[in-house]
Amino acid sequence: MVAAIPPSSLAPASPKAAVQRRFGHFVLKRALGRSSVSMAWLAEDLRSHSEVMLMLPRRARDVETEVLRRALDVARHAARVDHPRVQAASEVGQFSGWIFVACELRQGGQTLQDWVGQRNEWPAPMEVVGWCVDVLDGLAAVHDAGLAHGDIGPHSLLIDRQGRVRPWGFAIAEGGGRGDPEQGVQRAAAAARDVLAVAWLLRALLTAEVPLDDLDVHAALQRLEQGLAPQPVGAAPATGVPEGLGPILDRALSPAPQRRYADARSLSRALEGWRQEAGEGRASAPAVMLARIRTVGHLPALPGLASRVAALVRMEARPLNELVDVVLDDPGLALELLRLLNSAGHRRTEPVSGIRRAMLLLGLQGVRRSAGSLRTWPGLLGPDQARRLERAVQVSRQAARVAVWLAPAGLPADEVKLAALLQQLGRLLVACHFPDAASQIEQLMRPVMMQRGDTRQVLPGLDEATAARSVLGVELPALSRALLRQWGVGSELEQLAWPIERDQAVRTPDRVSGWLRTVASCAQEATDVWMARRQQGTRAFEAVAARYARTLDVTAVDLQAAVERFALPPTHPEAQEPASRSPNQRASEGDEPEPRH
Repeated sequence: MVAAIPPSSLAPASPKAAVQRRFGHFVLKRALGRSSVSMAWLAEDLRSHSEVMLMLPRRARDVETEVLRRALDVARHAARVDHPRVQAASEVGQFSGWIFVACELRQGGQTLQDWVGQRNEWPAPMEVVGWCVDVLDGLAAVHDAGLAHGDIGPHSLLIDRQGRVRPWGFAIAEGGGRGDPEQGVQRAAAAARDVLAVAWLLRALLTAEVPLDDLDVHAALQRLEQGLAPQPVGAAPATGVPEGLGPILDRALSPAPQRRYADARSLSRALEGWRQEAGEGRASAPAVMLARIRTVGHLPALPGLASRVAALVRMEARPLNELVDVVLDDPGLALELLRLLNSAGHRRTEPVSGIRRAMLLLGLQGVRRSAGSLRTWPGLLGPDQARRLERAVQVSRQAARVAVWLAPAGLPADEVKLAALLQQLGRLLVACHFPDAASQIEQLMRPVMMQRGDTRQVLPGLDEATAARSVLGVELPALSRALLRQWGVGSELEQLAWPIERDQAVRTPDRVSGWLRTVASCAQEATDVWMARRQQGTRAFEAVAARYARTLDVTAVDLQAAVERFALPPTHPEAQEPASRSPNQRASEGDEPEPRH
């Protein structure tokens, strides 16, 4: 390692101590690690006779060049970033064209490479993820300052006695600085490379494929940028990557840059979501969502709710089923009734798990008061975000109508509609409370065209569950169940909120709740196919029908016709009924769909 520095720069400290190697006013005592662009040393500061760590580049710069002056300016600027997850530099300078960053040793700190090497066992996944979250928190602050590290690796991360990790040695590697103010593209690229480096380090620590002494993250990223992407880890136990972390890693290291995490906070949020699901963590997506709901409510009321509720009160003499349908058409209002009647002030011995019973207990005046407590449309959302939520509500209505059409005789239509709403609830919640995440999930589900030289390659879109796990750390139904569990609506509704897994066999249910879950799941899958029909075509309807044919006696042709029939055009509050009606799809103007059976 010493050979990287010219002998003139590493002069013996004295004739009697020829084994000592000098670097300016430092004596280099021991190498702590290196990459292809930087190296770390344990050294003694001859002025204070204290131990420090030195980060040096692998090659010097011309002393008189503007490049050196700019690099020094960047390193000094990085030393001024004040954040608990960033190791402050005690000195930044240059010696014979070699920039250096010195850090004092405090709190028993040592490099992550040393710390792992001295342990008898490899770190556990939860520990490794915690380290990476720490690093990402520090990098986010550094990136906010317009800087980047440039060489994240085991030698450039410090761990203290409490097990917390901080990056150090900023801006030593070329490309790790901020550049000129107008070079925003370069700054963004450098920050994205830092995030990519953390993801690669996480993968290496989880899979233990390469000893830390030989791990060169910088060189690995160069191979990735040349199109040599690692094999997807997925959720295969043989890789050493726990379930749920695979989609996060695969997205972070995707060969398509547009699919990767946009910044350090995005990857940190996904990892925190995984930690929460695995039993730890401080800011998972469900926890953040529940905190927001306590402040702004679950969903805003749809436009025109006040007039609809007023009309509802005037309809008091109409059959209760008609009134229930009006309430179920507004997800925010339906959920508010469930929340209110399961709160501490209204709680009965058994949870209220149906809209029909909720309306019987509250009465129409209670429904009106509940509607008045909802935030008006579109809440805190901007125009584009509101359109996404509106579309999610329309798809939810469409799925509910398809579910009623699919339902066997005897299943109450209002319970079928509620089951369909609960299976769509995760999408509604993420569109309302995590609009940026909702946009990312949509992008990840689309195919991506990649150009490599003269060859074009199409990467297929991710399925929704994988995309959600890679963005939020959890699947969307986890948001629904977290909310329902907090409201205390009962385990049956919690189970209804989770659709049948797409790779799970569909079996004939033996309970009413099983039938509700099955018809709602089929309706959701069919509606999803309809939403992606340009990419998938009619064959996808055949796949859905084949999964449910034995249980629900449905064909692909009928299923596609039903989904298209109950589609809700944008900006229209109600479904448009077709001119012709089949015997199994009778409905008078304005009526709800009837079951086929």
